Amino acid sequence: MKKLLIFLCICNLLLACNKKDEQATKPEQPVNETKVEENTTNHHSQNIKENDSENIADDNAEETSNTEYKSLGEAAAYGDIKQVEKLLDAGVDVNYMQPNDGTGWYCGEDYCEDSDEQVEQYFQYDRDNGTPLMRAAYNGHLKVVKLLIDKGADINIQNEAGSTALMKAAYKGYFEIVKLLIDKGAKINLKERHGATALIKGVAQGYTEIVKLLLDKGADVNVADAYNCEDNICFHEPEGTALESAVFHGRIEIVKLLLNKGADVNFHLDFKQPSCWWCETVLTRAVYTGNPEIVKLLIDKGANVNEQNSEEKTPLYIADNNDYTEIAELLKAAGAKE
Repeated sequence: MKKLLIFLCICNLLLACNKKDEQATKPEQPVNETKVEENTTNHHSQNIKENDSENIADDNAEETSNTEYKSLGEAAAYGDIKQVEKLLDAGVDVNYMQPNDGTGWYCGEDYCEDSDEQVEQYFQYDRDNGTPLMRAAYNGHLKVVKLLIDKGADINIQNEAGSTALMKAAYKGYFEIVKLLIDKGAKINLKERHGATALIKGVAQGYTEIVKLLLDKGADVNVADAYNCEDNICFHEPEGTALESAVFHGRIEIVKLLLNKGADVNFHLDFKQPSCWWCETVLTRAVYTGNPEIVKLLIDKGANVNEQNSEEKTPLYIADNNDYTEIAELLKAAGAKE
Protein backbone atom coordinates (compact mmCIF):
# COMPACT_ATOMS: atom_id res chain seq x y z
CA MET A 1 0.00 0.00 0.00
CA LYS A 2 2.80 2.38 0.93
CA LYS A 3 4.55 1.68 -2.38
CA LEU A 4 1.30 2.37 -4.27
CA LEU A 5 0.90 5.76 -2.55
CA ILE A 6 4.49 6.72 -3.38
CA PHE A 7 3.93 5.71 -7.02
CA LEU A 8 0.74 7.84 -7.26
CA CYS A 9 2.51 10.86 -5.73
CA ILE A 10 5.31 10.60 -8.32
CA CYS A 11 2.73 10.40 -11.15
CA ASN A 12 0.94 13.52 -9.91
CA LEU A 13 4.23 15.44 -9.69
CA LEU A 14 5.13 14.46 -13.27
CA LEU A 15 1.71 15.57 -14.56
CA ALA A 16 2.01 18.92 -12.78
CA CYS A 17 5.46 19.52 -14.27
CA ASN A 18 4.23 18.72 -17.79
CA LYS A 19 1.32 21.15 -17.45
CA LYS A 20 3.65 23.91 -16.25
CA ASP A 21 5.99 23.35 -19.20
CA GLU A 22 3.07 23.57 -21.65
CA GLN A 23 1.94 26.88 -20.14
CA ALA A 24 5.46 28.29 -20.26
CA THR A 25 5.87 27.53 -23.97
CA LYS A 26 2.44 28.78 -25.01
CA PRO A 27 2.89 31.92 -27.18
CA GLU A 28 1.60 35.16 -25.78
CA GLN A 29 -1.53 36.42 -27.54
CA PRO A 30 -1.31 39.73 -29.43
CA VAL A 31 -2.49 42.72 -27.39
CA ASN A 32 -4.85 44.21 -29.95
CA GLU A 33 -4.78 42.23 -33.13
CA THR A 34 -6.92 43.66 -35.93
CA LYS A 35 -9.81 41.32 -36.68
CA VAL A 36 -10.21 40.55 -40.38
CA GLU A 37 -13.62 39.57 -41.66
CA GLU A 38 -13.91 36.95 -44.39
CA ASN A 39 -13.76 38.63 -47.80
CA THR A 40 -16.66 37.26 -49.84
CA THR A 41 -16.26 39.61 -52.80
CA ASN A 42 -12.88 40.04 -54.52
CA HIS A 43 -9.47 41.68 -54.34
CA HIS A 44 -11.01 45.16 -54.51
CA SER A 45 -12.38 44.99 -50.97
CA GLN A 46 -10.96 44.16 -47.59
CA ASN A 47 -13.43 44.59 -44.75
CA ILE A 48 -11.56 45.04 -41.50
CA LYS A 49 -13.10 46.25 -38.26
CA GLU A 50 -11.80 49.38 -36.59
CA ASN A 51 -9.56 48.81 -33.63
CA ASP A 52 -11.48 49.61 -30.46
CA SER A 53 -8.27 50.77 -28.82
CA GLU A 54 -4.71 51.38 -29.82
CA ASN A 55 -1.75 49.22 -28.86
CA ILE A 56 -0.24 49.84 -25.45
CA ALA A 57 3.25 51.32 -25.49
CA ASP A 58 5.72 49.49 -23.28
CA ASP A 59 6.42 51.86 -20.41
CA ASN A 60 8.28 49.14 -18.52
CA ALA A 61 11.53 49.24 -20.44
CA GLU A 62 14.32 46.99 -19.24
CA GLU A 63 15.99 48.77 -16.33
CA THR A 64 18.99 46.46 -16.00
CA SER A 65 20.57 44.38 -18.72
CA ASN A 66 23.73 42.44 -19.35
CA THR A 67 22.95 42.05 -23.04
CA GLU A 68 25.43 43.64 -25.43
CA TYR A 69 23.72 44.84 -28.61
CA LYS A 70 25.41 45.45 -31.94
CA SER A 71 24.17 49.04 -32.11
CA LEU A 72 22.21 51.77 -30.36
CA GLY A 73 19.37 51.12 -32.81
CA GLU A 74 19.19 47.46 -31.80
CA ALA A 75 19.12 48.32 -28.08
CA ALA A 76 16.37 50.87 -28.76
CA ALA A 77 14.40 48.34 -30.81
CA TYR A 78 14.45 45.90 -27.87
CA GLY A 79 13.57 48.60 -25.33
CA ASP A 80 16.73 48.13 -23.28
CA ILE A 81 16.91 51.55 -21.68
CA LYS A 82 20.08 50.83 -19.66
CA GLN A 83 22.01 49.81 -22.75
CA VAL A 84 20.63 52.83 -24.63
CA GLU A 85 21.87 55.11 -21.83
CA LYS A 86 25.25 53.36 -21.78
CA LEU A 87 25.76 53.73 -25.53
CA LEU A 88 24.66 57.37 -25.53
CA ASP A 89 27.03 58.15 -22.66
CA ALA A 90 29.80 56.53 -24.68
CA GLY A 91 29.17 59.04 -27.46
CA VAL A 92 27.21 56.96 -29.97
CA ASP A 93 25.35 59.16 -32.47
CA VAL A 94 21.71 59.40 -31.35
CA ASN A 95 20.64 60.02 -34.96
CA TYR A 96 22.65 57.26 -36.64
CA MET A 97 20.61 55.96 -39.56
CA GLN A 98 20.65 52.19 -39.99
CA PRO A 99 21.02 51.84 -43.80
CA ASN A 100 18.94 49.71 -46.10
CA ASP A 101 20.57 46.28 -46.20
CA GLY A 102 19.46 45.64 -49.78
CA THR A 103 16.29 43.73 -48.98
CA GLY A 104 13.04 45.12 -50.24
CA TRP A 105 10.10 44.47 -52.47
CA TYR A 106 11.05 44.49 -56.14
CA CYS A 107 8.98 44.82 -59.28
CA GLY A 108 9.23 42.79 -62.43
CA GLU A 109 9.27 44.54 -65.79
CA ASP A 110 5.51 44.98 -66.00
CA TYR A 111 4.11 44.42 -62.53
CA CYS A 112 4.99 44.00 -58.87
CA GLU A 113 5.40 40.59 -57.30
CA ASP A 114 3.75 40.43 -53.88
CA SER A 115 4.60 37.00 -52.56
CA ASP A 116 4.49 36.36 -48.82
CA GLU A 117 8.28 36.21 -48.79
CA GLN A 118 8.61 39.65 -50.36
CA VAL A 119 6.01 41.13 -48.04
CA GLU A 120 7.97 39.78 -45.07
CA GLN A 121 11.16 41.26 -46.53
CA TYR A 122 9.48 44.66 -46.67
CA PHE A 123 8.29 44.56 -43.09
CA GLN A 124 11.71 43.36 -41.90
CA TYR A 125 13.20 46.29 -43.81
CA ASP A 126 10.76 48.73 -42.21
CA ARG A 127 11.51 47.40 -38.71
CA ASP A 128 15.28 47.56 -39.02
CA ASN A 129 15.85 50.57 -41.23
CA GLY A 130 16.05 53.96 -39.52
CA THR A 131 17.30 55.82 -36.47
CA PRO A 132 17.16 54.53 -32.89
CA LEU A 133 14.11 56.76 -32.33
CA MET A 134 12.28 55.22 -35.29
CA ARG A 135 13.06 51.71 -34.08
CA ALA A 136 11.95 52.44 -30.52
CA ALA A 137 8.73 54.05 -31.80
CA TYR A 138 7.99 51.13 -34.11
CA ASN A 139 8.35 48.66 -31.26
CA GLY A 140 6.36 50.69 -28.74
CA HIS A 141 9.07 51.54 -26.18
CA LEU A 142 7.77 54.79 -24.69
CA LYS A 143 10.52 55.32 -22.10
CA VAL A 144 13.23 54.79 -24.69
CA VAL A 145 11.49 57.23 -27.04
CA LYS A 146 11.42 59.84 -24.25
CA LEU A 147 15.09 59.28 -23.46
CA LEU A 148 16.20 59.55 -27.07
CA ILE A 149 14.24 62.78 -27.54
CA ASP A 150 15.77 64.21 -24.37
CA LYS A 151 19.21 63.30 -25.72
CA GLY A 152 18.62 65.23 -28.94
CA ALA A 153 17.09 62.73 -31.34
CA ASP A 154 15.80 64.36 -34.53
CA ILE A 155 12.05 63.72 -34.49
CA ASN A 156 11.49 64.59 -38.14
CA ILE A 157 14.41 62.83 -39.78
CA GLN A 158 13.32 60.45 -42.59
CA ASN A 159 14.83 57.14 -43.66
CA GLU A 160 15.43 56.03 -47.24
CA ALA A 161 11.75 55.20 -47.75
CA GLY A 162 10.74 58.56 -46.26
CA SER A 163 9.38 57.12 -43.00
CA THR A 164 9.51 59.06 -39.74
CA ALA A 165 9.18 57.98 -36.13
CA LEU A 166 5.63 59.38 -36.14
CA MET A 167 4.64 57.30 -39.17
CA LYS A 168 6.02 54.15 -37.56
CA ALA A 169 4.21 54.76 -34.27
CA ALA A 170 0.95 55.55 -36.11
CA TYR A 171 1.27 52.42 -38.21
CA LYS A 172 1.80 50.22 -35.14
CA GLY A 173 -0.95 51.92 -33.12
CA TYR A 174 1.03 53.35 -30.20
CA PHE A 175 -1.18 56.29 -29.21
CA GLU A 176 1.00 57.57 -26.35
CA ILE A 177 4.08 57.62 -28.56
CA VAL A 178 2.19 59.38 -31.36
CA LYS A 179 0.96 62.00 -28.87
CA LEU A 180 4.43 62.47 -27.39
CA LEU A 181 6.05 62.91 -30.80
CA ILE A 182 3.44 65.48 -31.84
CA ASP A 183 3.85 67.36 -28.54
CA LYS A 184 7.61 67.42 -29.14
CA GLY A 185 7.24 68.92 -32.62
CA ALA A 186 6.73 66.06 -35.07
CA LYS A 187 5.60 67.29 -38.48
CA ILE A 188 2.29 65.58 -39.14
CA ASN A 189 2.12 65.97 -42.91
CA LEU A 190 5.56 64.73 -43.91
CA LYS A 191 5.32 62.17 -46.73
CA GLU A 192 7.03 58.90 -47.49
CA ARG A 193 8.58 58.37 -50.92
CA HIS A 194 5.22 57.43 -52.42
CA GLY A 195 3.15 60.00 -50.56
CA ALA A 196 1.92 58.15 -47.47
CA THR A 197 1.58 60.18 -44.28
CA ALA A 198 1.11 59.26 -40.63
CA LEU A 199 -2.64 59.72 -41.15
CA ILE A 200 -2.79 57.28 -44.06
CA LYS A 201 -0.84 54.73 -42.03
CA GLY A 202 -3.12 55.09 -39.01
CA VAL A 203 -6.20 54.78 -41.20
CA ALA A 204 -4.85 51.72 -43.02
CA GLN A 205 -4.45 49.92 -39.70
CA GLY A 206 -7.76 51.11 -38.27
CA TYR A 207 -6.51 53.03 -35.24
CA THR A 208 -9.48 55.35 -34.73
CA GLU A 209 -8.12 57.30 -31.74
CA ILE A 210 -4.83 57.97 -33.52
CA VAL A 211 -6.76 59.12 -36.59
CA LYS A 212 -8.81 61.50 -34.42
CA LEU A 213 -5.66 62.90 -32.81
CA LEU A 214 -3.91 63.45 -36.15
CA LEU A 215 -6.97 65.14 -37.64
CA ASP A 216 -7.34 67.40 -34.60
CA LYS A 217 -3.67 68.37 -34.96
CA GLY A 218 -4.11 69.37 -38.60
CA ALA A 219 -3.41 66.29 -40.70
CA ASP A 220 -4.13 66.83 -44.42
CA VAL A 221 -7.03 64.52 -45.35
CA ASN A 222 -6.47 64.73 -49.10
CA VAL A 223 -2.82 63.70 -49.43
CA ALA A 224 -2.50 60.55 -51.53
CA ASP A 225 -0.25 57.53 -51.18
CA ALA A 226 0.30 57.24 -54.89
CA TYR A 227 2.20 54.68 -56.91
CA ASN A 228 3.69 51.43 -55.71
CA CYS A 229 6.73 51.42 -58.01
CA GLU A 230 9.61 53.83 -58.29
CA ASP A 231 12.94 53.06 -59.94
CA ASN A 232 11.75 49.44 -60.22
CA ILE A 233 11.36 49.14 -56.42
CA CYS A 234 7.97 48.46 -54.84
CA PHE A 235 6.93 48.66 -51.23
CA HIS A 236 3.15 48.18 -51.31
CA GLU A 237 0.04 48.74 -53.36
CA PRO A 238 -1.10 52.38 -53.28
CA GLU A 239 -3.67 53.23 -50.61
CA GLY A 240 -4.79 56.46 -52.33
CA THR A 241 -6.04 59.04 -49.86
CA ALA A 242 -6.91 58.32 -46.25
CA LEU A 243 -10.58 58.21 -47.30
CA GLU A 244 -9.98 55.63 -50.02
CA SER A 245 -8.03 53.52 -47.56
CA ALA A 246 -10.80 53.72 -44.95
CA VAL A 247 -13.40 52.80 -47.58
CA PHE A 248 -11.26 49.92 -48.86
CA HIS A 249 -10.99 48.45 -45.37
CA GLY A 250 -14.66 49.07 -44.53
CA ARG A 251 -13.98 51.36 -41.56
CA ILE A 252 -17.22 53.30 -41.22
CA GLU A 253 -16.33 55.43 -38.19
CA ILE A 254 -13.08 56.56 -39.78
CA VAL A 255 -14.89 57.29 -43.06
CA LYS A 256 -17.24 59.59 -41.11
CA LEU A 257 -14.33 61.33 -39.38
CA LEU A 258 -12.58 61.99 -42.69
CA LEU A 259 -15.72 63.22 -44.44
CA ASN A 260 -16.40 65.63 -41.56
CA LYS A 261 -12.88 67.03 -42.08
CA GLY A 262 -13.51 67.67 -45.77
CA ALA A 263 -12.10 64.57 -47.48
CA ASP A 264 -12.54 64.68 -51.28
CA VAL A 265 -15.10 62.03 -52.26
CA ASN A 266 -14.18 62.26 -55.95
CA PHE A 267 -10.41 61.89 -55.70
CA HIS A 268 -8.68 59.08 -57.56
CA LEU A 269 -5.17 58.30 -58.68
CA ASP A 270 -4.09 58.95 -62.27
CA PHE A 271 -5.52 56.01 -64.21
CA LYS A 272 -2.89 56.49 -66.93
CA GLN A 273 -0.06 55.46 -64.63
CA PRO A 274 1.28 51.90 -65.25
CA SER A 275 0.68 50.90 -61.62
CA CYS A 276 -3.00 51.85 -61.95
CA TRP A 277 -4.09 48.81 -63.89
CA TRP A 278 -7.03 48.35 -61.46
CA CYS A 279 -7.30 51.68 -59.65
CA GLU A 280 -10.67 52.76 -58.32
CA THR A 281 -12.61 55.90 -57.58
CA VAL A 282 -13.61 56.25 -53.95
CA LEU A 283 -17.17 55.28 -54.85
CA THR A 284 -16.32 52.24 -56.99
CA ARG A 285 -14.08 51.06 -54.16
CA ALA A 286 -16.98 51.44 -51.74
CA VAL A 287 -19.34 49.52 -54.05
CA TYR A 288 -16.87 46.64 -54.28
CA THR A 289 -16.87 46.36 -50.48
CA GLY A 290 -20.62 45.73 -50.59
CA ASN A 291 -21.28 48.17 -47.77
CA PRO A 292 -24.43 50.25 -48.47
CA GLU A 293 -23.85 52.52 -45.46
CA ILE A 294 -20.51 53.70 -46.80
CA VAL A 295 -21.91 54.07 -50.31
CA LYS A 296 -24.74 56.25 -48.98
CA LEU A 297 -22.31 58.40 -46.98
CA LEU A 298 -20.29 59.08 -50.14
CA ILE A 299 -23.36 59.80 -52.28
CA ASP A 300 -24.68 62.21 -49.65
CA LYS A 301 -21.34 64.05 -49.78
CA GLY A 302 -21.52 64.44 -53.57
CA ALA A 303 -19.68 61.43 -55.00
CA ASN A 304 -19.97 61.17 -58.79
CA VAL A 305 -22.22 58.13 -59.28
CA ASN A 306 -21.30 57.73 -62.96
CA GLU A 307 -17.51 58.03 -62.88
CA GLN A 308 -15.74 54.89 -64.12
CA ASN A 309 -12.75 53.16 -62.58
CA SER A 310 -9.54 52.37 -64.49
CA GLU A 311 -11.27 49.31 -66.00
CA GLU A 312 -14.07 51.58 -67.32
CA LYS A 313 -16.66 50.09 -64.98
CA THR A 314 -19.31 52.31 -63.42
CA PRO A 315 -20.46 51.98 -59.81
CA LEU A 316 -23.86 50.65 -60.99
CA TYR A 317 -22.24 48.06 -63.28
CA ILE A 318 -20.17 46.80 -60.34
CA ALA A 319 -23.20 46.67 -58.03
CA ASP A 320 -25.32 44.78 -60.55
CA ASN A 321 -22.59 42.27 -61.35
CA ASN A 322 -22.05 41.51 -57.66
CA ASP A 323 -25.77 41.28 -56.87
CA TYR A 324 -25.62 44.24 -54.48
CA THR A 325 -29.30 45.09 -54.88
CA GLU A 326 -29.50 47.65 -52.08
CA ILE A 327 -26.44 49.50 -53.35
CA ALA A 328 -27.79 49.43 -56.93
CA GLU A 329 -31.02 51.03 -55.74
CA LEU A 330 -29.10 53.75 -53.90
CA LEU A 331 -27.09 54.50 -57.02
CA LYS A 332 -30.14 54.58 -59.32
CA ALA A 333 -31.92 56.93 -56.93
CA ALA A 334 -28.91 59.24 -57.23
CA GLY A 335 -29.02 59.14 -61.05
CA ALA A 336 -26.51 56.39 -61.76
CA LYS A 337 -26.31 54.78 -65.21
CA GLU A 338 -24.50 51.68 -66.41
